Amino acid sequence: MASYLSCHIAGEELWCLAEKALFWPQQKTIIVADLHWGKAETFQRAGIPVPQTGFSQDLARLLRLVHETKAERLLILGDLIHSPRGLSAELHESVASWRKELDAEVLWIEGNHDRRVSKVPASWGMQRIVGDWTQGPFRFTHEPKESDDGFYSLCGHIHPVVQMRSRLDRLRLPCFWFEETLGVLP
Repeated sequence: MASYLSCHIAGEELWCLAEKALFWPQQKTIIVADLHWGKAETFQRAGIPVPQTGFSQDLARLLRLVHETKAERLLILGDLIHSPRGLSAELHESVASWRKELDAEVLWIEGNHDRRVSKVPASWGMQRIVGDWTQGPFRFTHEPKESDDGFYSLCGHIHPVVQMRSRLDRLRLPCFWFEETLGVLP
């Protein structure tokens, strides 16, 4: 099993996974944010040479996490797609193939980048949610929204990092950020 830190938020146990994901054991749900699939393809089509590594690593990471935790649901908190320009035939085929291996329900909350994508292929097997989605004590959103209605909001969008510095070096690492009524995923 991947390394994790167990924490209690809104009366529920959540595992902060080293792979930039949360696991909610009671609901058997893996939660991630801001995958930005097609980002490399978008930049490449604009003539900017960037490596094509993150996408295939994301697919492998998510598949492994679902299998290791025995999750029954994968919840994506927005910005699944970076841009419609990045939706290549190869990307479509890779996701469809990955989806056949992933034995879990996939819910996808629409993020600001996703609004430009009218739909994804049915072969991706994802339920798109426009707006917020609630379950238990949580409100799942893309952008941070503190609430006064008793829900604890979990979101992505702002990509929190922690910086560690020494005289000779500096390190920036993605991190989870939790406040009283709001939590942000890396």
